[in-house]
Amino acid sequence: MHEAIPLTGSIVSGTYSDENVKNYSHGMFQSVYDYPYLSSSANHIFDITLGYASNSTISGTTARTQQDKKINLYSEMSQVLMGFDYTGSVQQFDEDGDLSAGGTKLKECVFLNFARLLTKDEIKKGTFTLKLGASASFASASALTEFNSLVTVTDTDAATSFKVNSPAGEYGILYGTGSTMPANTKVGLLFYQAGIAVLSGSIFQTFGVAS
Repeated sequence: MHEAIPLTGSIVSGTYSDENVKNYSHGMFQSVYDYPYLSSSANHIFDITLGYASNSTISGTTARTQQDKKINLYSEMSQVLMGFDYTGSVQQFDEDGDLSAGGTKLKECVFLNFARLLTKDEIKKGTFTLKLGASASFASASALTEFNSLVTVTDTDAATSFKVNSPAGEYGILYGTGSTMPANTKVGLLFYQAGIAVLSGSIFQTFGVAS
């Protein structure tokens, strides 16, 4: 049995004056609910967090907010989702999903961890869509009342081209398309049984995605 579950931007922010977004004192992630989280009717929808690899260009001597936690988060997610190589080293997220061929690594990532309430056994391959508001001027995005364009992220052709070399199950490549980026740009990975979307940090900088 398949179920279509729409999560609108109004749920993620705005509708309940952000009272449905729970922040924690540890600052490591946020939890999003479909109602104010103190309500007995509230259902947990997903958690959102970010992390980067210890060899990322932003992981240097410059003091950054909670840098150790962000590195630990990336390491934890990559261990669970990508596993270890033959040397015992943690494998980093790979842009094209082909670990044996090397290629570009996703070293700065945003993680969307969807609740089992939504994903059930798994996310159906080829059905995932995420729309992100984009602005031609990222620096002024916080002042926008509406976005200039949308970037649409999908797991195109995943039903026949998914990967199986993950300890967490099957996963597919996420592609972004919009006026601010070339069509079908690789922007992340989607792990179907785990219910986790991994977005490359580049989508929020290179292509001007604001929210």
